[in-house]
Amino acid sequence: MRVVFRTQLKALWRVSIITVFWVVWFLRNQVTFEGGKPIFTDALSLIWRSVHEADSLQSGTMKNSVDELQTLHRLYVSGRPSKAPRILEVNWRPSSPGCLKVSTDGAAFGSPDLAGYAGVFRTCRGFVKGCFAIPLGVCFAFEAELAAAVHTIDYAWNFGWRR
Repeated sequence: MRVVFRTQLKALWRVSIITVFWVVWFLRNQVTFEGGKPIFTDALSLIWRSVHEADSLQSGTMKNSVDELQTLHRLYVSGRPSKAPRILEVNWRPSSPGCLKVSTDGAAFGSPDLAGYAGVFRTCRGFVKGCFAIPLGVCFAFEAELAAAVHTIDYAWNFGWRR
């Protein structure tokens, strides 16, 4: 399983790993060339400071998930969630008396289990007259949308709904 991080956590992991390597190299050189004794609490403090400084300098966002939020809390860093998606209000309007209105959608989400199309026929008063949902095999989104349109016309024709 491949773990995918958003920009905030990815940058912090990079900084952490690079800083750990640098601290190990620095301590090894200090022991080898200066005869000093490594102080691990100072090394850990340096790693934490670099993580917090990197977080204050970067502008990435976190993925809005509990796992990523918990990881950021373990690093003692506050998460920066991404901006909320744009919300559009969509209102259903009834059709003219004597006519049916159909709403269809076809979708292919990169998986054979999630590809398909569906539709709902409604009267001018909003009552459901008929509906369908049909799964598809592997296909493109264009094919799913086109299949939804073709099936809608066929479904309405077979039931005698001409308007």
